[in-house]
Amino acid sequence: MMLISSKEHELVKLAVALQQKKTRDEKRLCLLEGLRLVEDAFLAGWSVRQLFVGQALAAETRVAELLAAAEKRRIPAFFVTEAVLKKMATTSSPQGVMAVVAQPSTALPIEAKGELWLLADELQDPGNFGAILRSADAAGCSGVIMAGYGVDPFGPKAVRATMGSLFHLPIAVAHDQAHALAWIRRQGLRVLVADASGTLPYDKADYTDGCVLVIGNEARGVSPFWLAAADAVVGIPIYGKAESLNAAVAASLLVYEAARQRFGHKA
Repeated sequence: MMLISSKEHELVKLAVALQQKKTRDEKRLCLLEGLRLVEDAFLAGWSVRQLFVGQALAAETRVAELLAAAEKRRIPAFFVTEAVLKKMATTSSPQGVMAVVAQPSTALPIEAKGELWLLADELQDPGNFGAILRSADAAGCSGVIMAGYGVDPFGPKAVRATMGSLFHLPIAVAHDQAHALAWIRRQGLRVLVADASGTLPYDKADYTDGCVLVIGNEARGVSPFWLAAADAVVGIPIYGKAESLNAAVAASLLVYEAARQRFGHKA
């Protein structure tokens, strides 16, 4: 297997360029870092374009299995030096396994009637996105919609924060809020917005039919667009002195209440 030792190698340059959203969007690629994430991408059937492994890990069992899987699928795999690995990585302590993968389709699905989706309204923080996706995954949501300007779900920090849930749930990116709402209406889904102004307690709302749960921006909350479009605005009570809940915490409460109602004891 070929060893890449030059930081100027074209594949190294590509990996570095994929740290930028502009390149990720143009190439429709993203960079995965860490053995677990790369393994998950293989298991999920994502299109892996190149696999990179640090020289020191070549003899490890899981890495050897990953290399064997790459060979079986005819995926180009390369050993890289420590210096090259650090050049490619976005973390201060690279784990030694990286992959360039094709981004999956982010188009809104043709059919989603009766399903439960979560919509992130201009969410900005990659960590919040990752936590929200993990909660949506665990609670049995059908997918997550990214609406309006916000975090790139395929950015390195966001990918790491999903802890593998990125490979389990579809991420649909709407052109804008109006595009997302038009799709929701075509599917016959209800819009339930979580907001401090909500007078309907979140655990009293009905989530048993198809619906989209809207979580707002960390600083500004839900936009006026979604408040106007809401079929119901639900509130989460605050008993202490905190001004508000973290977006990911609010999303977790909503999706698990939805799961309780939809799946009962199975949730």
